[in-house]
Amino acid sequence: MLSEAQRSIYLSPMAGGELQPGTVFAGHRIEMVAGRGGMGVVYRATQLALDRTVALKVIAAGLLEDQSVRARFVRESKVAASIDHPNVIPIYYAGEENGIAYIAMRYVAGDDVRSLVRREGPLAPERAAHITAQLGGALDAAHSAGLVHRDIKPANVLLGPEDHVYLTDFGLTKHALSIAGTTKPGHWVGTLDYVAPEQIRGERVDARADVYALGCLLYFTLTGEVPFKREGDEARLWAHLSDPPPKPSAHGVPAAFDAVIERALAKDPEARYPSAGDLGRAARAAAANEQPALRERLVAKGAAAPVESPTVSAAQPRPQVTPQPQHEAETEYLERSNPGRRRRTALLTVALLAAAGAGIAAAIAFGIGSKDTPDPAPTAQASATPTPTATPEGMRVADEITIGQRPNVVRVYRGNVFVGSFRQDRMRIVSAQTGKVRSYAPKVGVGVDDGAFGFGSLWLSVARAKQLVRLDQRTGRPIGDPIALPFAPAAVVVSKDAVWAAVVPGNDQPDQLLKIDPRTGQTLATVSYPYGIMALTTSPTALWVAARRRARVQRVDLETGAVQKTIRVGNNRSEDIAYRDGALWAATPEDNAVYKMTTKTGDVIPISVGQQPRQLELGDGVVYVTNYSSSDLYTIDERRSRVVGDPLRLSVNPFSLAFDRARDTLWVGSQPENTLSRVLTGRGG
Repeated sequence: MLSEAQRSIYLSPMAGGELQPGTVFAGHRIEMVAGRGGMGVVYRATQLALDRTVALKVIAAGLLEDQSVRARFVRESKVAASIDHPNVIPIYYAGEENGIAYIAMRYVAGDDVRSLVRREGPLAPERAAHITAQLGGALDAAHSAGLVHRDIKPANVLLGPEDHVYLTDFGLTKHALSIAGTTKPGHWVGTLDYVAPEQIRGERVDARADVYALGCLLYFTLTGEVPFKREGDEARLWAHLSDPPPKPSAHGVPAAFDAVIERALAKDPEARYPSAGDLGRAARAAAANEQPALRERLVAKGAAAPVESPTVSAAQPRPQVTPQPQHEAETEYLERSNPGRRRRTALLTVALLAAAGAGIAAAIAFGIGSKDTPDPAPTAQASATPTPTATPEGMRVADEITIGQRPNVVRVYRGNVFVGSFRQDRMRIVSAQTGKVRSYAPKVGVGVDDGAFGFGSLWLSVARAKQLVRLDQRTGRPIGDPIALPFAPAAVVVSKDAVWAAVVPGNDQPDQLLKIDPRTGQTLATVSYPYGIMALTTSPTALWVAARRRARVQRVDLETGAVQKTIRVGNNRSEDIAYRDGALWAATPEDNAVYKMTTKTGDVIPISVGQQPRQLELGDGVVYVTNYSSSDLYTIDERRSRVVGDPLRLSVNPFSLAFDRARDTLWVGSQPENTLSRVLTGRGG
């Protein structure tokens, strides 16, 4: 119960109660209801302290019953309020009153795109493109802050004078709807006509889901219809999952928009525009019958950024050994890749029930991983952001080779550069001497995820085929039959007497580490890892595992695969690790840092690098780092633990890299541009 001036105000959000005009809530006088949705009610209200009109969104109490979720909602709403963009509705503040959460934002007394199109019909292509481009800029600003909107739809796009766009509903984090990653029953996160296939399947959602929804919105403005107009919710969901994107030209729209819609509404997120801004620019270009003038780029960071993780089948694991988490202070880090969830029959039922219960719209918000203040690493040693020294003399990109489809694995042995693409079933082999692609391309199966040399072979984990493939490291010819694995493999590494492969059962089950006999292909040991397995490397006396669900690195026994020690490294998970001479190096994208850990003492040194460091490679006395979002290469001096020289610009989103010591050359794969760059390090020797 709230009261002011002897007047009592009773709220019953669980029963559908609403605030009445003239009442006061949390320092606001309610003027009228401005809108309703599955998350609560939006009021036009007056902030009494400043006597200004605001839009006050009062969140239905049942959605934020958990105290930790409510606290995260308030904290992450503040992050959303930090987005400073002319096309994002400004959020003034967020808070709670008597356990009821609310958000105050700018009140825009204008139309929304849904009402506009319903009243006027399809918009002129130039006008539709103008609206889409503004939304693309707003989403780029959010995605670069690590936020995913997840409910882009015409009703959430307000229009001011001269069609100035305001994107609304950035006020509620997606994780406010989930506890430990599970959506609360009865709430569909998204709107049925604009929901991306990966949302329906329950997979990890990143910025590309917003790109899909923006493409649906563009289609709506051009044609006056949603892209998948079907009878019944089940048919609409199935169309998003299976039917090809419709052609707006069938409605008299210029044919140049067909390719734009086809790409924006691609079922595979990797096939869409890398950023919402790119889609907006493509729409403007189509309206003018031109080509986009600017080069495409990825802007998403943090939880909004894509993670190259395959979707794998869900099955029950049969672990033989289950190492328990170490007894140490923990900060919960929500899993960001969620690679193990396939569409299940029950998911469709839940989606339909939620859609029926929520009506036109449902849960709206942005998605960002848990950012709870982490417990300090007990052995970490602070270091200042390194100041680059002299640029390595002559370091440059010598040439770029077009190869594969999103090359994500690059390995070098003597005269051959092996290049694997997750979406192709053949490895490409490039001459390290001439840079020419060889005619022979061994077939290994779809879904190459990692590779490691050992026992005269290149061992490849092939996720979709659920197998380990062995190639002769000199010729690339297959050796024996592929080794069938129980689940989709991810990381692979070779020790002195075994091949180790991480497999991902999915369905929130622990990852498994398999120890495999290289001679027979038999599994010698199976170990369950509750923290998950992101990357593997070896030292002379141990195997090292970078956890997928924690900011942890684990030392593992080479005989049994059991965890011997768990060490905190950084504030978020590391995506690649490498070992040499008593030091373990870890690339941590969300920290924008590489960590050097002394394995004997556990001391950790943070080294600031570019944006989203994803992969490491050991050179001669240096460590090379590809930074995915800033699209550059950093060089770290191993002994001094600091960056050497200036970053080297590379093709967009560089990922896997390999060092050819004989030629003092780095080979770097760029996924969006399907290129392999040959980099001369200029270090000599």
